[in-house]
Amino acid sequence: MDKSRKILVSVLLFVVSLEICLAQHWSYGLQPGGKRNAENLAESFQEMANEMEKLGEVQKRGSYQRSMFSDLKEAMVS
Repeated sequence: MDKSRKILVSVLLFVVSLEICLAQHWSYGLQPGGKRNAENLAESFQEMANEMEKLGEVQKRGSYQRSMFSDLKEAMVS
């Protein structure tokens, strides 16, 4: 019984790993096999740049708010 359980688990792990390895992964702007469409390549880079700018603005606002709060706390303690 123990040997048959090991065989079953081994076969199950093999099938699951095979499915994962052969799975077709898709992502925005990518074609099957991870190839980018050359026509939309500039658009995807521009989109990434815009997202990075937005992220930078949010981080700057967050640090500014933290400094305001720390200044306010210092004023309250004084």
